[in-house]
Amino acid sequence: MSYKAYIFDLDGTVLDSMGVWRNIDVEFLGKRNLTFTEEYAKALSSMKLNLAAEYTIKLYGLKEEPQDIINEWLGMAKDAFAYKVGLKPYAKELLETLHKNKIPAAVATTSKKELYLPALERNGILGYFDAIADSDMVASGKDSPEIFLYAAKLLNQKPRDCIVFEDTAAGIGSAKSVGFTVAAITDGESETKHAEITKIADFTAYDFEKFYKELQKAFV
Repeated sequence: MSYKAYIFDLDGTVLDSMGVWRNIDVEFLGKRNLTFTEEYAKALSSMKLNLAAEYTIKLYGLKEEPQDIINEWLGMAKDAFAYKVGLKPYAKELLETLHKNKIPAAVATTSKKELYLPALERNGILGYFDAIADSDMVASGKDSPEIFLYAAKLLNQKPRDCIVFEDTAAGIGSAKSVGFTVAAITDGESETKHAEITKIADFTAYDFEKFYKELQKAFV
């Protein structure tokens, strides 16, 4: 675990929020008498909201504007992120240890500030991050390494010196393609998706316990 910097995805990785997004997808499609599928959820998981809205319109043939769909999704998500979404096990302990030992940490998320900032602040970890790269700062989703490279740049680090924590196959693959070490957080994934992620990640875990304990050993 001797990395110069740590980069964290939020949704489904640090934040235990994927159930929120699944419920939103089911409810959103249900209002329109459309069927939720795992393929749809997987496709959206690595997209920025604007691209996800455009994809949804095209896939289901909706006669709606992308911004109206985004506003509906954000409205459905805000309460959960502000008051309900918690952390994956040992996420806070790992971040506290990094902060205490002056190892820089950054966020790399395709989420929006109005969602993730209240959740990070309420869970007491916002101050542990030295930099944040989000969907408003880059053009691409996580099928491109752009957001991970930007996060590393904010920390003044090269990809080879960073470890990225991510939960989507697209994000893991794109980060690895430019030289990052990648740890997959796979809690709650289907067996098929778990197998896919495990095949491409350098490390795989259901939460942050082993990473926290390994780091703790280094500072004993």
